[in-house]
Amino acid sequence: ESLAGGRRIAEIVKPDNLPVKLPPKEMSFLRPEMLKHSSASRKIRTFSAVASVAIFIASIVLFSYAFSRANLTVRVKVTTVPLPSTSITVDPKAQAVNINSKRLPGLYIEATKSVVKNFEAKTVGYTESRARGNITIFNNFGTSPQVLIKTTRFESKLTGLVFRLQETITVPGALKQGDKLIPGSVKAEVVADEIGEKYNIAPDDFVIPAFKGSPRYQGFYAKSSESFRGGLKGAGALVTADELQKAEEEVTAKVFEDAKKELESKVPPGYMLRNKEMLRKGGSIIKIIKVSKPHAGEAVRTFTVAADATASATLFKEDDLYLLLSKLVIKEGSQESIFRQKTDINPTQINFDDDSRLLAFNIADNLVLSYDIDREKLKNEIGGKSKSEVEAILRSKPELTGYTVEISPFWIKKVPSNPKKIDIKVEL
Repeated sequence: ESLAGGRRIAEIVKPDNLPVKLPPKEMSFLRPEMLKHSSASRKIRTFSAVASVAIFIASIVLFSYAFSRANLTVRVKVTTVPLPSTSITVDPKAQAVNINSKRLPGLYIEATKSVVKNFEAKTVGYTESRARGNITIFNNFGTSPQVLIKTTRFESKLTGLVFRLQETITVPGALKQGDKLIPGSVKAEVVADEIGEKYNIAPDDFVIPAFKGSPRYQGFYAKSSESFRGGLKGAGALVTADELQKAEEEVTAKVFEDAKKELESKVPPGYMLRNKEMLRKGGSIIKIIKVSKPHAGEAVRTFTVAADATASATLFKEDDLYLLLSKLVIKEGSQESIFRQKTDINPTQINFDDDSRLLAFNIADNLVLSYDIDREKLKNEIGGKSKSEVEAILRSKPELTGYTVEISPFWIKKVPSNPKKIDIKVEL
């Protein structure tokens, strides 16, 4: 047949344009071996997925146990016991707590403070006064002490002016070290032999005229480190008795407070915290041991008042006090103890004797008792047990009034066996 244009159908549809039927060997992907291999791959993939899920679940379980914890809160029974009036003595010589004599071992402490202050003399008037000053007297003569009586004369090497001792003193003997002597010394006040300003001398060396012509003249001597003051005959600034009194009160009050603070700073760790309060209520003694000041009427523009104070006390350890009180109110064998944070102890009738160094006081307070919970022992008791088993253990303890048990994560049913993973909180 022919078509338009004169072309035959056979020419249009050639064999080369027809679908080609491949031979069997060209379709190798459909071979049985390939089909079998594809099935095995699917099985491997399925197994891998299942294994991954199993590993994931196992990891969660292991993670849960690795980070599991138990939290216990236990409430402990608390009772209040009245303590009859009890007199307690603290003795530095005691070695241990004595229940029968109610005596505690003590620690004796002391402190020394000095205060020196300058004041301005605000009064002007006529006066006749003698210069005064302090000297240090040396004994380089021998190892025996030397007594110098009141009014002993000391002569200035520079001016030849004479000053006299105001009190009888003893100069310590020299200290012998090998072939050398280390002079003994003592400080003393001297006053001018006469009235007048010329005795207001600068620091100088002094000899003792009474020893002139004897070996002691070279062996005993004195030195001053400050100028002498107060010598005047006529009108000028002078210190009055009222000014001296006010200055002395100010200085002694300051040295008293300084000595008290210094004593309180010496309370060592571990000793009764209430000692500081007791120090202010008769548990310590503070003494003004020396006051240096000019005499009323002395001619000075400025004057100095100095004071020395000592403070002393006997302290006791807080643990020793509670041990004594525990023995007095708690039965032998009981697991109870004094709950210190809730027990308010207020010592009364506090008295400290500086001579014997004994501290005495009285206690009559209510003591709060609670039970000591051995956390480590309790952890070992409940480790590895279920929540119901733990609750049964806690219910059996008469010292507890309540409890809560929490185990995390929530799907873990037992308390960890490792004590480090158990937290115990004690409430009262």
